[in-house]
Amino acid sequence: MSYTLSIADKGQVETSPASGFVVDLVTLAEAKNYLKQDYGTLTVEDTLVKDLIQSARTWIEQWIGQSIIKKTITAYTSDEMEYFTLPMPPINTITTVHRIALDGTATLLTLNTDYYSIGVQSITVCMYPVWSTSGGSIVGLKVVYDAYMAEVPKAIKEACLALVSHMYFNRGADVGMPAGVIDKLKPFRKL
Repeated sequence: MSYTLSIADKGQVETSPASGFVVDLVTLAEAKNYLKQDYGTLTVEDTLVKDLIQSARTWIEQWIGQSIIKKTITAYTSDEMEYFTLPMPPINTITTVHRIALDGTATLLTLNTDYYSIGVQSITVCMYPVWSTSGGSIVGLKVVYDAYMAEVPKAIKEACLALVSHMYFNRGADVGMPAGVIDKLKPFRKL
């Protein structure tokens, strides 16, 4: 199965996460407390720590193959397969599914008529009705959906803080990934 992704990441580091979904993996206050750094009112250090939080979270999401914070993902596939398992679970909602024709036009498909959704958090879209009625005129599919964790496991937050600390205290050094981070994340990895 092959696909390409376009991801609109909604993440930002705030001191109090918005209700309903994770704004970012850890707050600036949590990271500063973990780092045990008191650099006063140096906003440049706050900016650096916020950037490290976002970098750590992005790396963790890529490594575990899951979306932690809310993002809108557009997945494209041109494989004529019966089932398309959407990447970067957990999937919250599928917004749209389009069939892309040879001439580039996109046709909106209807759930439970043109395609079927199978699964709970790792959703597989059954595309058999699409391909079986296409007559070879389809070049691909475009699926737009929202994905995020409703609740982030403590081990993932701990891994993020450890990674932020590692990057903060080893600026500019190529020292590799701390083994403890990988160990904490292994149970969450989707292959």
